Amino acid sequence: MSDWQQISLGDPETPVRREVAVPPQRLRASMGEGYPLRPLGEVMRLDIQRTPMKPATTYRLAGVLNAGKGVVAKGELDGGDTEYAAMNVLHVDQVVMRKLTAWEGPITVVPAEFDGFVVSNEFPTFTLGPELLPAWMRHVCGSPRLWAEMKNRVSWTVQRRKRLNPEQLLQIQLPIPPREVQVRIVEMLDAVDDQIAALGEEAEALDRVSMAIAEEMLAEKPTVALGTMLDGIRGGKSPQANNRPPAADELGVLKVSAVTPFTFLPEESKGLLPGTLMPESALVQPGDVLITRANTPLRVGAVARVPADVKGCPVNADRLRREAACAVSRR
Repeated sequence: MSDWQQISLGDPETPVRREVAVPPQRLRASMGEGYPLRPLGEVMRLDIQRTPMKPATTYRLAGVLNAGKGVVAKGELDGGDTEYAAMNVLHVDQVVMRKLTAWEGPITVVPAEFDGFVVSNEFPTFTLGPELLPAWMRHVCGSPRLWAEMKNRVSWTVQRRKRLNPEQLLQIQLPIPPREVQVRIVEMLDAVDDQIAALGEEAEALDRVSMAIAEEMLAEKPTVALGTMLDGIRGGKSPQANNRPPAADELGVLKVSAVTPFTFLPEESKGLLPGTLMPESALVQPGDVLITRANTPLRVGAVARVPADVKGCPVNADRLRREAACAVSRR
């Protein structure tokens, strides 16, 4: 039995140890182990409310992020400005997924602030039964195990057009612990997520300090045109990738998080899907300078140089620009 199982499934009177920091993906992967597998169709049901699109009526539009990362607001639209005759309505504590490219894990539980938003018919909604705690199901939606099950059931011949139908989602079998155990699991995972968020805020604060120090140190230095220091500038590629790091014998595509101010993090990458072919020009080489062109405001324009000791050649992501440094700067 894993450490997580000992913590979550032991004596119900034992307090949850919030100070324990465990990798959240490992926790989510094992948070229901030890219980019989049950199809999701036994504990939740397809429940779609449609609303007609009326001209001169404003609707709040939502989308679903990949990897169980939640719902995102996509602005407002007038009912007369869409080709949809009707759209699906989101309700708090429902599960919503995106049928298209379901292998990327676009599934989550609707939070209260998105109650009443609308989505296209690509986003079916499900109502949870009394056996499921919405907060627990939210963590399940962030589990690679669920994404893998979704990926195994998608249908279509073209990768980017693969869809998961509601019936296929409801066929997925997962271990369902009792609600009292779900409560304890949620407490643990929420505590870990809070710690991760706090560490992220601390890291961003340190980044701001380091950038301010660098600007102060370079304030009186002469400036030169960037083009005089580079052999060329190339954009990145966005090949299909798994939601996991690449194995030792696999190529990977860099995530935007691979480039931070002053530091290159090659481990921030995802493994390419089998059969994905990439040109030699897309491979990152030691000495390359990478610049982010899309990220949070703090990290847009972050620059890092690929060190000489980087093993392997992760593929450059589309949201990174790759500048090939001059020979003099490669030494």
